[in-house]
Amino acid sequence: MKPIQNMQKWGGLLIAVGALLPLPFAMACLAAGMIRFSERYFFLFASLRFLRFVIYGYAIYSALS
Repeated sequence: MKPIQNMQKWGGLLIAVGALLPLPFAMACLAAGMIRFSERYFFLFASLRFLRFVIYGYAIYSALS
């Protein structure tokens, strides 16, 4: 099926975008699980979520200082 092949090909990008932007990250996780996306790569791309929180923290800290 074409959509599943595309998701397997571009799934990492979807997970990274979901982790960095305030888009529904749970939907990206659900889709990755449904197509059996590699756990190793999933956790690699999902770790970008920590970068998002660091950026938000820096922005808030800079605004309040």
